[in-house]
Amino acid sequence: VYERGAGRNNKEEAKAVVKEIQKRLSDPQTSSQSIGVVTFNVNQQSLIEDMLNEMLHKNADLEIVAAQMHEPIFIKNLENVQGDERDVILFSVGYGRDKFGKVAMNFGPLNRDGGERRLNVAITRAKETLAISYARQRMIYGQTTYGRPSRFLSELPAEYITGKTNFRERKEEPYI
Repeated sequence: VYERGAGRNNKEEAKAVVKEIQKRLSDPQTSSQSIGVVTFNVNQQSLIEDMLNEMLHKNADLEIVAAQMHEPIFIKNLENVQGDERDVILFSVGYGRDKFGKVAMNFGPLNRDGGERRLNVAITRAKETLAISYARQRMIYGQTTYGRPSRFLSELPAEYITGKTNFRERKEEPYI
């Protein structure tokens, strides 16, 4: 659920991003891959930074793994990611339906002149893997609804999609 107003963030999606980073740092096969997170606004960026720092503080082993990476983990917003590349880029869109089921048509820097160029730059920051999050379920007016990913995902060739590909699977946490 996207928090409008002062929050302007999506806590569940931020938790999912940090959980994905934790999973990657814990796995010997992925722990050597550099990681970057791109958010669509500064508030989401700050929230993920805070949650990541808290998670690393609670997990000394992972904090050491993160500190020893050949490139530090970065968390940047769409407007300041230019020039930074990582093996894995996790996209945290953050925007979505609010608690009333409404989606504001304000997508921060994307709505401004050159927004499409900023998005293009952000997408090209991934050397190997680009992961985009979305909410599988939402609470609207006290009822749980299940969202479908964009039809665009089903149009991609199968070899470009890795990880969880069963989009109809019901999960409580956002998908990464």
